[in-house]
Amino acid sequence: MFVDILKEKKALILKNWQNRIFESYHPDARKFLDGEKDRFNNPVGACIKRETEAILNGLIENTEAVKLIESMDNFVRVRSVQDFTASQAVNFMFLLKNVLKESCKEELQEPEAIKELIDFEIRIDRLTFLAFDVYMNCREQINRIRLKEVKNRSAVLFEKAQRESNRVENNNNPNGSVG
Repeated sequence: MFVDILKEKKALILKNWQNRIFESYHPDARKFLDGEKDRFNNPVGACIKRETEAILNGLIENTEAVKLIESMDNFVRVRSVQDFTASQAVNFMFLLKNVLKESCKEELQEPEAIKELIDFEIRIDRLTFLAFDVYMNCREQINRIRLKEVKNRSAVLFEKAQRESNRVENNNNPNGSVG
């Protein structure tokens, strides 16, 4: 019953969910992310639209969470490099819960629909945990890249300092002899 309602209202739910996600961005970015239709000019907006649709379809079809990992990874990877905390990065899944309740308000007067909504929300929660794991993996990857960059810069600076020290030493002792 509730899944049938979701299928019927899927387009509305998806659009409202995407709008809520876009609202998490600065107003200027929000207009661009939602408005620019060219996926090459707007890869973030295109990713949000594509992956939220895949996630919602997977939830409606009761797809195993692990089969939605690619969509979760694509979506969360974008948020992990942006200026979001972990909770803000994965909050998009909780936004879906609110959208579902608002979009299906009338249908949720039936006890059976409420029971099915609770089951559906449990699936959303499982995906949220998965999203958090993906976010943490992405942040760890970013930190490893940053650490490697710092090490590389340090090595370059050390080599440069070593060459400069050798140059100064050679200039002070042109014969190359000791003392």
